[in-house]
Amino acid sequence: MYALARLAALIVATSLFLPAQQIVWFTPVPAARHPVGFFGAVDYLSLFSPTAPWQRAASHIQVFKLYEDGVDVLSDHDLRNLIGGLQRRKIALALEAPVLSSTTCGTGIEGFGGSVLPIVQRIKALGGTLTYVAMQQPFQWGTLYKGAGSCQWTPEHVAANALLAITEAKAVFPNLLVGDIMAVPPFRDASPDWAAQYGVWFETWRKLAGAPLAFFHVDVDWTVPNWQAAVADIRPVATGHGIPFGIVYNGFLTDETDAVWMAAAENHFVDYEVRDGNAPPEQVSFQTWNPHPTHVLPETDPTAFTYLIDRYFRTRTQLTLMSKRNEFSGKLTAGRVPVAGANVQITARPTSGDGAIATYTISGRVPAAARTAIVGARINSECYNCDGPAELTVYSFQYSESGRVAPAKMWDFADGMNGWLYGPGPTRLDSGLPPYKQGLHVAAQPGRPLGFNSTPIGVTPEAPFTLQITAQVSPISIGSGYFTLIWFNGAGREPSREICLFQPPAQKLATATTRADGTFSIANKLDSDWYEVTAEYAGTNTFWPAVAKTSEITGHHRRARR
Repeated sequence: MYALARLAALIVATSLFLPAQQIVWFTPVPAARHPVGFFGAVDYLSLFSPTAPWQRAASHIQVFKLYEDGVDVLSDHDLRNLIGGLQRRKIALALEAPVLSSTTCGTGIEGFGGSVLPIVQRIKALGGTLTYVAMQQPFQWGTLYKGAGSCQWTPEHVAANALLAITEAKAVFPNLLVGDIMAVPPFRDASPDWAAQYGVWFETWRKLAGAPLAFFHVDVDWTVPNWQAAVADIRPVATGHGIPFGIVYNGFLTDETDAVWMAAAENHFVDYEVRDGNAPPEQVSFQTWNPHPTHVLPETDPTAFTYLIDRYFRTRTQLTLMSKRNEFSGKLTAGRVPVAGANVQITARPTSGDGAIATYTISGRVPAAARTAIVGARINSECYNCDGPAELTVYSFQYSESGRVAPAKMWDFADGMNGWLYGPGPTRLDSGLPPYKQGLHVAAQPGRPLGFNSTPIGVTPEAPFTLQITAQVSPISIGSGYFTLIWFNGAGREPSREICLFQPPAQKLATATTRADGTFSIANKLDSDWYEVTAEYAGTNTFWPAVAKTSEITGHHRRARR
């Protein structure tokens, strides 16, 4: 039956309040020759001056973390100044280090490094107190890793081995708090039950160590499509074992400038805490092991690492959205204070039907290591927990580079599958409506992997690029896969890939401006299709962004949901 009246739908949006006892970690890197090359912040040592220009950022930080190799590059004089600077600011000192050791396996594998005693003793001798040790992925590399030289130990063996190094460190600092940091997901081909296996690890550590892990931080692999699902799988496992959960917020290894790295890092915490609607983690770690950022000061510089901390501690905002018969309305506040004069973008995305033909765009810079690239799509494959039905028609991919002499490269289906490689699955060629030519129609059921690739082309390292994909994507395809641009280096290996998740295009309804009391409204002119409506506030230098969505599907005439 049809409902004649629109049901009201209200969601109180993202930018939720911070946990009362949120702990903030900071881990910059000193400029030096590290095992993987020369990089780091040239002004790292300036952080520890009493007048260093990061007073606001420092006031939010409870823990400053050192890497094992980061300690090694510091002279006694510099390490003593670091210790003194942190003590003046009442910031605790932490060390991240590999703690596993073996003479029969693990050689050259992350997580294996042996005793941390020399570093711990050096910190003690220079007047420091080590409060935390972050074990570098012992279970991930000691148990789950199956590659060459792997140990594949039981959780009990990993815990007992790690406790050898931890016991030595606790002989120097008896009150040392020990936690774990891991990559999420641990591997692209990780077993589906990896999160449950971590639950076994947490319990094993508690039994053998006599206390639970003091924290558990996830180093998210932001390049994994649908990484959000991986974080959602592991977070409740940690909290269910009474372990404070934290996320490392950083940019990409492939980012070519400080500004790009900083923008990516901010986008990651906004994605997780705002666009995806997750509660802020109990602990956050602003951390890098990348060539960027190259400087940490001053905190007023948008490309300096400490600026990122200030961005995180802007005032949180809350947004509501209500759908009624003839209008959408809502309110933007910061705490209990209304935010006036703010622009709120209202969009609608269909949740049923075939979808509309649209152009999807991916842009950025070609990775420095890239020499060739292919384009294509992945359905229910090469994506974390992507599994669902898919229905889409792809018309063309067009790749171009700014300043490149060569013309843009176009892949389409006017000549059928010439120039394409594609995997098994129910595909057919459909004639497109003008001006669109023939397209590849793809349909897949849940659990059925499917993908197709183009022939490769040469690319220009570090050149600005744009990829435009013309396709018609049905809403049922959401969550099943993505369009992709895959880079390859000179050896034919993949350093990274670009992705655009399947989703129908959003319709821009209006931009509303909040009134003096923070409220806004626009007329509802949607047709009878089913839509999810989103209100989004972009934020400012003072305020966090916020997003709200209708919890009910809207339309002038709606089928009753069964």
